[in-house]
Amino acid sequence: MMDQESLPTGDLDEEVLQEEPDYVPLQAVPVTVCGPVGVQNVPSRAGASFNRLLVATEDVRVLLSADPRRRIARLICGQSFAVGSDQSSVTQGVAAVWPANTVCEITHGEEVWVDVTVDAAISVMVENWAD
Repeated sequence: MMDQESLPTGDLDEEVLQEEPDYVPLQAVPVTVCGPVGVQNVPSRAGASFNRLLVATEDVRVLLSADPRRRIARLICGQSFAVGSDQSSVTQGVAAVWPANTVCEITHGEEVWVDVTVDAAISVMVENWAD
């Protein structure tokens, strides 16, 4: 056991225990891609599914609001339906008319508007990149 006389004396501030390197901020490195680059899809972080009843006599409606986190939305309906990214495209007849019982995959984050000519239920499955 050490006695009090053998313990080091002095202020620790006087001693340099470890010298810290100067801080150098990170800088961008230019990269040039030459040839194929491997990519890997990451899994979606969140998802939801729901059904919505579409009534032919009602006005065109927003099925999905704009969401930058949305990775993909899948729509399927027992009847053909019009789908577009704004109200005017759906009401003016320039939107895509999607056939019945066919999955419609939407990979953008804009609004999704739908309309039907006969009453129908539409199933929606949404996956998001982030919570």
